[in-house]
Amino acid sequence: MLINQSIIDEIISRADIIDVVSKSIKLKRSGHNYLACCPFHKEKTPSFSVNSIKQFFHCFGCEESGDVISFVMKFNGVDFIDAIKILADTYGVHIPESNETFTPKELQQKKEHKATLKDTINKTVQFFRNNLVNSNIAKNYLLNRGLTNEVINQFLLGFAPNDFNLLEKLFPDYAKNQFLIDSGLVIKNEANNKIYDRFRGRIIFPIRNTKGDVIAFGGRVITKSEPKYLNSPETILFNKSQELYGLFEAQKSIRNKNQVIIVEGYMDVIALNQFGINNVVATMGTAITDEHIKKLFRLCDNIYYAFDGDNAGRKAAWRALERSIANITDTKAGYFLFLPKEHDPDSFIRNKGVNEFINQLNNNSVPLSSFLLNQLSSEVNINTEEGKARLISLAKPFLEQTKAIALQVILKKQLAKIVELEPNVLESILNNRSRYAFYNNQWKNNPQLPVKENIIKINLVEIIIRHALHNISWVINYKLPENINFYSQEIQELALIIDFIHNNYNINDNIELIKITEYIKSPTLNLENMYNNNNIITLTEDEFRQTLDNLFGLSARKVIKIPKIPMKEQSNE
Repeated sequence: MLINQSIIDEIISRADIIDVVSKSIKLKRSGHNYLACCPFHKEKTPSFSVNSIKQFFHCFGCEESGDVISFVMKFNGVDFIDAIKILADTYGVHIPESNETFTPKELQQKKEHKATLKDTINKTVQFFRNNLVNSNIAKNYLLNRGLTNEVINQFLLGFAPNDFNLLEKLFPDYAKNQFLIDSGLVIKNEANNKIYDRFRGRIIFPIRNTKGDVIAFGGRVITKSEPKYLNSPETILFNKSQELYGLFEAQKSIRNKNQVIIVEGYMDVIALNQFGINNVVATMGTAITDEHIKKLFRLCDNIYYAFDGDNAGRKAAWRALERSIANITDTKAGYFLFLPKEHDPDSFIRNKGVNEFINQLNNNSVPLSSFLLNQLSSEVNINTEEGKARLISLAKPFLEQTKAIALQVILKKQLAKIVELEPNVLESILNNRSRYAFYNNQWKNNPQLPVKENIIKINLVEIIIRHALHNISWVINYKLPENINFYSQEIQELALIIDFIHNNYNINDNIELIKITEYIKSPTLNLENMYNNNNIITLTEDEFRQTLDNLFGLSARKVIKIPKIPMKEQSNE
């Protein structure tokens, strides 16, 4: 089976080697490298290194090395084609079916077509740059925006005059040149088959991939016409969901500073660069994507979003949070800088200066966790019980997406404080056991809640509690009743103990009496005495479950009889 090289390139660009390897072996971070004991030979001291920047692995013990495809081949014992299929399936890359494969001649034609597209774009870059040199209107516009010749040349800026067929001067076969259409430089009118230039009356921003190749263009009007910004359409060279403006220029600085600043516009990128802030990129006509975030996290550990201070900027920041939260780990962080409403990064740094921008970035950036909870809290009336319940409901999907264990714990702790619940109570709610969690919190705050007094011997409850503490496996799959509000206090405490075991223990775990005691906070229960009391009647598992059923089934009635259960004789000692 032949797989197009473009498919392979796309898979390599999407598949982060750290992500792939960490699913198979446990990695420990050390700078830009991650270390582990080699999966390809036996060793006690880690000699297997994975480089997040070079996307390469190497073992100093057995000398195995390679890229992400090589690792999948070696680790899974598969050939090249199967490794490509595994990665394609993991990262959502479509591989054409066998009947879609191409002959060697067709592959060569595609390769030549791609090369000609690149050549067409490169010729146009220089053409646009020459137009800028010869246009006083365009030069004055950029100078009035504060741009220097140095930064204009750094980003290869150009100009497209307001001419529908300007590129005809560069390409004599303009009317029949399919490469102009395929590259997005011209548009074909299907009604009359006429073609015309896409970019007219605009400053041109060449878009480069991480290798430095120009693959597309962005254009900004110099008048008040609309749309203000216009980008190349997606082509075989350009996918806006994967490319970031300024990344080629920024990638070295991003690695060195271990952080990247994401802004909304081309001019923001250029302005910050002009003032010496080089670790900055921008999206192009699209919200931030998973591919963008993963690409940036390969270069650094910290992403800073610095969007415009208006409502549109805050909406863009929220969309960025929604994309980021699933990609954050305990070593990868996201922050949000909210500028004053009247500013974007370009205007702010020109008005306030580079030192103030850096000060804002370092001291006023909001961690993702704070932005999340602040934004969700603003959408509810947090002073009401209903508002608190709504906040928990809104936060739950984000908590479920959070892969960073430490961050998830911190978020839950902060959320519990906002809604005024104990952390373990909030955990119960999030685990869909809210009826017990809400009651437990309410009971702790108001122990005088009215309940129906039921006639029941406490020793039977003690018997069940002791068996529950010694036999976790008996408890874990027991289904509690829907409502415990009108049971006696002893039965409510029993239900809470079972609920706590449900949520905090596995079958082979050992019970920690201190944690359960802290959770229940009952003045009447002495769990340690119950746990250590060897004189309590012994039950089988069936007897235990039957007694539980009887307790929960009868205890809410006015008169309760002790169920007759076959039990062993109690010692008289």
